[in-house]
Amino acid sequence: DAARLPVFSQQKTGDAWEVLEDTRLADLINRAPNPEISGNEWRSMVFRDLLTHGNHLSLIVRNGAGEVEQIQPQVFGTWSVNWKHDQRVLSYALAGIGSIAPADVLHIRLDGEQPFWGISPIDRHASILKTILAQYRAANSAFTSTLGKVALSTDDHLSPDAVRAISEAFEQKHSTAESWGSPIITGGGMQAKVFQNELSRNEYVSSQNFGVADVGRIFGVPASMLYASDQAGMTSSGTGQREVYGYIETGLRPLLDRFTSHLALKLLPPNQKLSFDTRALSRGSFGEAVASLRMGIDAGFLSPAEARKAMEMPPAPADQGLDQFVISKNYQAEAGDGDATGIDSSAGVED
Repeated sequence: DAARLPVFSQQKTGDAWEVLEDTRLADLINRAPNPEISGNEWRSMVFRDLLTHGNHLSLIVRNGAGEVEQIQPQVFGTWSVNWKHDQRVLSYALAGIGSIAPADVLHIRLDGEQPFWGISPIDRHASILKTILAQYRAANSAFTSTLGKVALSTDDHLSPDAVRAISEAFEQKHSTAESWGSPIITGGGMQAKVFQNELSRNEYVSSQNFGVADVGRIFGVPASMLYASDQAGMTSSGTGQREVYGYIETGLRPLLDRFTSHLALKLLPPNQKLSFDTRALSRGSFGEAVASLRMGIDAGFLSPAEARKAMEMPPAPADQGLDQFVISKNYQAEAGDGDATGIDSSAGVED
């Protein structure tokens, strides 16, 4: 999601941020940062490196005028950070190139304990992920076994060789899921008793849901969007707008802000910035989008022309007057202190 969202440039004019159309940097990010890869491929590499390694580095290639011509991503592990704390000097080393100044690279990183080095969610939460992996392995072992732990007992005295032979024969015959239909036949007064219950299918699925929910919390994704039960035990397909909004703000926004703030720091003047267009994710269904835009038009902070643009529809003819703001009667203030129904809402109480 973070890789496929379009990026646009903005410039601050007074107190407002205005969208800049067709800027060189936005074109590089969206279309192709270099002739070898597309913008989507590059951003996928950036965010994949952030989530798996906590760091991503790309080389900035400029022309003679100092303008950015290309952005070339570097494979993680082929570059290093050199920070000399006592001298307050930072540099980078790239395999096959050598030492590079910080102004010539984009080093996008997450938070970390060391200067200029981020820690990935996988490394930061390694103990949780290892516990989940152990749970999955244990559940898989128990679930694929036909029986739980079985005790075979008899009053007869058995030699060590006989005990070993019986154990091996029982394990070979009844220890796998394929032997579920095989009956246990005993003789000579021997009894078979299961003293550890096998893991039921519901318990197996429940253990999986715990793991999915933990991973969702690590990456800021609501569990119900991952088709797992949420805290209330409800399972959904993740289409609720509240869940989508939470996913955008807690899961995607921190990554998007890391990306745009670092590129603005290295490549843009102070009065410009980059932003991701998240409307495609938060729009909801067509009916929900239309109802929401209709409320904005009625309230007077959206024009019909702006609503069409938000729905990515072509502009209407100029003579239709869709660029005019129209406030619905329900949103208009009545004369005096009355509300929309004409009733004095102050009830005689002074301000």
